[in-house]
Amino acid sequence: MRSFPLGEERRKKFMPNEELIIFTKSYDFGLWLFKHTQKFPKSCRFSIAVKLETDMVETLEKILAANRRKNKLPLLLEIDEKLEGIRILTRFSKDMGILPFNSYEYAIKNLEEIGRLLGGWIKQQKLV
Repeated sequence: MRSFPLGEERRKKFMPNEELIIFTKSYDFGLWLFKHTQKFPKSCRFSIAVKLETDMVETLEKILAANRRKNKLPLLLEIDEKLEGIRILTRFSKDMGILPFNSYEYAIKNLEEIGRLLGGWIKQQKLV
């Protein structure tokens, strides 16, 4: 579990959905991704980088929304589509030489973990 410098009470106020492991993993990956997209060259900054950032933010928003909905499955399937788009753009970035191979490996490892968590959530919702 990552430390939060504001103290336990304030942490709960700012991160009410921390119990969602998929949110925490996605949030941490999003922080990592934003730090890397800022290093993209200008020629790709307003195309690939912005799309990656937008899709990541939308993924986080949809995870929070799905957690609050009674019928979660449609949103979970949308999250799955967003994650696939992030995977493709990450691979594209690596193939174009924008993202170093070791960063690509780190990203894919995290995306696979988030995908497994999402797959479990989808499977659980199909049983409900």
